[in-house]
Amino acid sequence: MNPLLTVNDAAEFLRVHVRTLERWRQTGEGPRYTRMGRRVGYRQSDIDSWLDANTRTSTSDTGAVA
Repeated sequence: MNPLLTVNDAAEFLRVHVRTLERWRQTGEGPRYTRMGRRVGYRQSDIDSWLDANTRTSTSDTGAVA
């Protein structure tokens, strides 16, 4: 099952403020999200994929795939 998290749940899971998620949605920096009318939700699998894509091994790691 792939639960749909609320904005508050996603922010708590990522340990960021709800406003950070709002900014990430505006800039396209954060995990993929789903809109249902005015409501926003995050699939756990999308958050996990975003975390994987942003995992680095050192401070000089740009994340670019060679």
